[in-house]
Amino acid sequence: MASSAFRSFTTPSAWRGMSALSRTHPTRRYATTTTVATGRADNSVGFGASPKSPAEYAAAWPSAAVAAVYEKHGAPEDMLRVVDLPLASLSSLGEDQVAVKMLAAPINPSDINQVQGTYAVKPPLPAVGGNEGVGMVVAVGPKAQSRLRPGQWVIPRSSGQGTWRSHWIAKESQFLVIPNDLALSQAATISVNPCTAWRMLHDFVPLQAGDTVIQNGANSAVGLCVIQLARALKLNTVNVVRDREDISALEGELVARGATHVVTDKFLGSFKMAEFWKQHSASLCPPRLGFNMVGGPNATNVIRQLGNRGVLVTYGGMSREPVVAPTGPFIFNDLQLRGFWMTRWNDEHAPEERERMLQDIAVHIRSGTLSTSCQGRPLAEFAGALTASRTALQAATFKQVLTMV
Repeated sequence: MASSAFRSFTTPSAWRGMSALSRTHPTRRYATTTTVATGRADNSVGFGASPKSPAEYAAAWPSAAVAAVYEKHGAPEDMLRVVDLPLASLSSLGEDQVAVKMLAAPINPSDINQVQGTYAVKPPLPAVGGNEGVGMVVAVGPKAQSRLRPGQWVIPRSSGQGTWRSHWIAKESQFLVIPNDLALSQAATISVNPCTAWRMLHDFVPLQAGDTVIQNGANSAVGLCVIQLARALKLNTVNVVRDREDISALEGELVARGATHVVTDKFLGSFKMAEFWKQHSASLCPPRLGFNMVGGPNATNVIRQLGNRGVLVTYGGMSREPVVAPTGPFIFNDLQLRGFWMTRWNDEHAPEERERMLQDIAVHIRSGTLSTSCQGRPLAEFAGALTASRTALQAATFKQVLTMV
């Protein structure tokens, strides 16, 4: 049943019980709010089981890992399969290798794009899906013991390594250490969306308390992190979301997380937006910084709101339409259009700098000022998690996280 391309992973005799995505296993248009001073508790669900000790994981180390893999690019529902992959024993661990028990890994838009073949990072095929996740170090080779030890929590150092698996053996250089006192849901999702929001808030404009940031896609995972981190930095946020029937419920969710103002895309593109700025001129300065993950007319309308020498940072293109800058504001306000990709930042900065950023973000997670709402699902329920992840992209709902505890 396995193709010849898959033999780098496993042999046909080890490829058992496989089927696509399955395997049997024993109206208000804007709101004015006051920044909430207290943190938001983690309300994630489906993370009942706690991680075991490294000794327990070592004693039960299997001969095969369970993983979600794909042989070729295409629709994830058709391409991904949950299979058994041969796994080396701990006694055969290489000198610079680390044995990791994966604990949890989310399903992000970039993961879907990677399977589709539209993402910038394309691992050699066949590949294990997933770019983000957290695992526990179970055993360490002699040359890796100076940096890693059993019990530590680690995340992949780079994209395309394949986190949708139960167990993992790789070189120690492929991992970064993160604090192991965080909730599992937050540890599993710390390295992509919170880091993207953190860098965009810190790297482009020297913001001060009271400054204004405007963003579209405010109910996306990154957008929610921007709202919470901006609140912690005492920044005002104007948050643009797609108009919908349940706009009041979404608005309430964003306000609860710390949004200063919420407007719809239709409102943003209307003459009423000028009235909005006049109404709030005493409490809002023109935005110095804007974030775009949509593109098209939505991005153009965000650009129109930027103040003098404002900067628009594009980190996504959900509409698949180009970013078009209106000529007048672009010239007369001396605006800048920038791009940001977290993967590039990771590649261009030392691991120590990235670990410092993760430590800073962990402070906000511990204090409750930053959290990602997640729904944990066992890896064996991958099909349901994948379907639910599509819904999560459309609203501020639970991010789907595969659990392997």
